[in-house]
Amino acid sequence: MFFRKQLSTTPLKPSDRGLAVVQPLPISVEAELRQEERIDYARVCREIGFHPAALIKQEIIGFLEDRQLRIFPYEQVKVYLDDQFGIKKKDECVHRWGWCPLREVDKLKSNLVLHARSFDTDNGEVEFNRTYHGAIPIHVLDLVKEISTAVPGLAFFVSDVVKPRDRSGDPFLAVTTPGLEEMLVIAEWDEPSFGMIRRV
Repeated sequence: MFFRKQLSTTPLKPSDRGLAVVQPLPISVEAELRQEERIDYARVCREIGFHPAALIKQEIIGFLEDRQLRIFPYEQVKVYLDDQFGIKKKDECVHRWGWCPLREVDKLKSNLVLHARSFDTDNGEVEFNRTYHGAIPIHVLDLVKEISTAVPGLAFFVSDVVKPRDRSGDPFLAVTTPGLEEMLVIAEWDEPSFGMIRRV
């Protein structure tokens, strides 16, 4: 059976132990099924009307692997953003940061989002009521277009802060699909240095 192999990650040390949290580094990905196996498996799934989220994940990873693209370990991204923007306290109703839908069609398309409707969830597991309002580099938008064409039915989210005026640096782009219990973080960029119109 496939889909059992986990992506290896190295957890970051939290900054409350006196160590600086460094920006996460991307890691290589490897699909569990070769391209021919994915095609055969997808064909049989289509024939019986079955298209599991686990297969879609393999198709995403296969797309990234074929193009020699990498992903950012989710837990490292979360620790990094918690360090950047603060961690929600147990008695707070408002999160400091979260995953904001890239487009209208992406709203409510994440199982992480659907399972995060209590105040006890960590940062990064709630969806905003609005789409992302910041600028995004063209190469990231091209990646969204390419992967959406190769693997239909995906939803994209951008890490963002609750108050847009506090937005500063290091947004991450994650991809998921309904039924998948995780997000794959596939891109990041340095927002302050990208496309910002500065008043003089």
